[in-house]
Amino acid sequence: MSVTAEYKIALKGIAAMITGMAFLILSDAVSKHLAESHPIGQVICIRQVASLLFVAMFVARGPGFGALRMRNVRMQMLRGLAFVCSSYLIVWSLSLLPLPTVTAITFAGPIMIALMSAPLLGERVAPVVWIATILGFTGMLFIIRPGSTDFTWALLIPVAAAFASSMRDILARILARTDDSIAILFWSSVIVALAMLPTAFSGWTHMSLAAWGLFVLAGLVNFCAHLFIIESYRFSRAAVVAPFKYTSLIWSAVLGYVIWGDAPDGWVWVGSAILVASGLWIARMQK
Repeated sequence: MSVTAEYKIALKGIAAMITGMAFLILSDAVSKHLAESHPIGQVICIRQVASLLFVAMFVARGPGFGALRMRNVRMQMLRGLAFVCSSYLIVWSLSLLPLPTVTAITFAGPIMIALMSAPLLGERVAPVVWIATILGFTGMLFIIRPGSTDFTWALLIPVAAAFASSMRDILARILARTDDSIAILFWSSVIVALAMLPTAFSGWTHMSLAAWGLFVLAGLVNFCAHLFIIESYRFSRAAVVAPFKYTSLIWSAVLGYVIWGDAPDGWVWVGSAILVASGLWIARMQK
């Protein structure tokens, strides 16, 4: 493959990641709003069921249901479990913390992906990545500020969510070698919906017509987000596209301020800048 062709493919992966992150932040905003009046399990379960409806429509009008075939069952199950963990942890953190803060802390995800891409994906990771990783986690500490009066245990939830999301994305990269993107999204959504079903019905809260509309919207943007993210890892290496997750801070800052009046404080911006710098450094070192 020529350098120009490889560059164009990389650009497709980057564009897909940026688009996916815009949809994902919108999904997080809707989920945060719904979690204010509905149990977390109910929010995730109904959202994923709605997402599955859009997956089914997409498949019926496009590649056909044969595209949903699982070729790597074990990895599909593992990614589904990682998706369950990441979905619950993210919605849980959103129910407790401002949207921009959760988004900023999960910026540690791309750094985790870069580190795990060597043992799990067989991708080359330069020794200098370890220095960038230390820098990145320093940035995360600026945001969390352990030991300060502003610290709360809830700030550790998005840290765990970042790790779970990284595992989910790494497994998507592995699955993209054998399974269609739509199959990855479909089966992961099925696993999440089934896993959340018991908690959804055990604490079921009445949903208004407006709430049903928001759940449908959450399902649509969640479907679009994960489809674009999965496609981004199909187009390009994990370490190349992962740093562009950082564009999500722009969307989260705007939506957080417009909907809830939340604005990242100076520490969050400083920590985010350090995380972005370390992530971009890692991406450059792994070209």
